[in-house]
Amino acid sequence: MKGSNQISSDNLTFYRVVAMTMVVLYHCTCYYSHPTWPFGEGPYNPVLKIITTLMGGIHMPVFVFISGYLYWMLKRKGHYDDLLLFYKNKILRILVPYFVMGGVMLIMFNKIYNISSLLYGICHLWFLLMLFGLFILAPIVWYLMERIKNDRIATVVVNLSFLLYPMFCDVNLFQITKIFYFLPFFLIGYIIQRRGKKEVYSDSVFWLSIVFVMIILFMFCQRTLFIDKVIREFASYFVIIIVSVIPNINIPNKIKRIMNNFSDNSMGIYLVHHVIISYVVMLPSAKQYFDNTNSYVGALLLFVSVFASSWFLSIVFNKYNTTRFLIGSKIKK
Repeated sequence: MKGSNQISSDNLTFYRVVAMTMVVLYHCTCYYSHPTWPFGEGPYNPVLKIITTLMGGIHMPVFVFISGYLYWMLKRKGHYDDLLLFYKNKILRILVPYFVMGGVMLIMFNKIYNISSLLYGICHLWFLLMLFGLFILAPIVWYLMERIKNDRIATVVVNLSFLLYPMFCDVNLFQITKIFYFLPFFLIGYIIQRRGKKEVYSDSVFWLSIVFVMIILFMFCQRTLFIDKVIREFASYFVIIIVSVIPNINIPNKIKRIMNNFSDNSMGIYLVHHVIISYVVMLPSAKQYFDNTNSYVGALLLFVSVFASSWFLSIVFNKYNTTRFLIGSKIKK
């Protein structure tokens, strides 16, 4: 690992804050841009549709990249050697809040979801099920990648992981399809940790292998899948590359404290924000208001209110060990 050629913790926190803010904004704009949104739809706005689509290709890939980068960093430092302890931790941090909040969604929106929805990634919580799947694979992937002694071959293998998604694109159970869709975003953190970002991105093998994989997928992938999903997957990959080369920044302490508080509450914010949005837009009076309000104003008002309320609720939940457990936070001793 090239220590001076890595992403700082401040940068990672900043990326997490930006990505989570985009997640909340994304779900607020869905009301005006997603005709298949199950919680009701407002007046369609084509500009908000474009903004929503762009955000959708950024926020979750960046989250997966951060998760992978931190995992590979800690693994390389000797953490996670106890597999039972590692998986126990991931069950507590990911699966417990998934089933807790999934149960809340089942009760509140029983006309939209049923118990089987939990097997396929209910509502916005699909991300947790997918992330847990990535962490199941992570120790195996680590073992296999570490057997490859040549850095350039390891780099090629990372990019070859794009070829797995089309093989599993129809396997929706346990979010298996999205596990392999997001796997390259998880793995790029590995090769950056192993080689350093300058070494990776200055290596022609990295770029040539991307081109090679794109050609292979273009030739053998279904046209609709390639156009609708694969191109978007590569676009998100390039976004991550751009994000990862941003120079490390020095953040003032006051701003850093706010960022760290937000980052510490990001899981709680993620869990509750969509529930608030869905409940609000399904209220007849609220729906009438948002339908008769300028869509940009409506989306902004929804965002500000949901952003603040979900952050506040997360802070409250993190004050007590019982609720900390339920939202996947570490128990205070």
